Amino acid sequence: MVDACQGCHFQFCASQSEYPFQIENLLSLIGETMGIHFEDKLKKFYNCGDADKIMEECRLNVEAGPYDPGLTAMLAKHIFAENASRGV
Repeated sequence: MVDACQGCHFQFCASQSEYPFQIENLLSLIGETMGIHFEDKLKKFYNCGDADKIMEECRLNVEAGPYDPGLTAMLAKHIFAENASRGV
C-alpha cells in the first residue's frame, strides 16, 4: 500500500504487522524512480522498538534541534517502545 502523507505513513507504520502487504510512502517511491534512495527511518524505528537505540542514532539531530532531549527521549519511548510491546 502506498500512503501519500507523513501523517498517514506514521499511522500505517505503527500497525504494519496487521496487514498482509508492505506499507510505502509515495515520496519514497517517487525518489527511488529518480535514483534517490533514503532509509525510511520511521518504519525502521517502529520495527526496532528500542527507544534508547533510536535516541542514540538520532543524538546529533536531537542536540541540534530546539526541543529538550529529555522530552524527546520520553516521546521516543512512548511512541516506539510501546509498539514493540504490542508486537508491531
